[in-house]
Amino acid sequence: MRKQSNHHKGHISSTERFRRKRNKLFKNDPNCYWCGKLTVNRDRKLEESSSTKDNDATVDHLYSKFQPERYRDGYKGIVVLACGKCNHERGIEEEKLFFLKESYMLQLITEV
Repeated sequence: MRKQSNHHKGHISSTERFRRKRNKLFKNDPNCYWCGKLTVNRDRKLEESSSTKDNDATVDHLYSKFQPERYRDGYKGIVVLACGKCNHERGIEEEKLFFLKESYMLQLITEV
């Protein structure tokens, strides 16, 4: 009996979907949504260093998972083109805000 392959004909991996989305966004407007700087769309798989550089074109969620009211209401699929620097910095800031909110809520609960 033949074993079924995980990769069905016509199946597109999430990595490939992500790459296609980035290419489409870049073609539409190669500038970072947040800072307006020109980004570089390079295939990091083909280079020695696969790390993201500051000017690399990346896909960023317009509303993050740290904004549950937006994320839950169907906005999680809205993405924009962002430079690597903005995407990274934005992620760090959102994470900090999330944990500040969480610690504040925990403090309110324990004070009662």
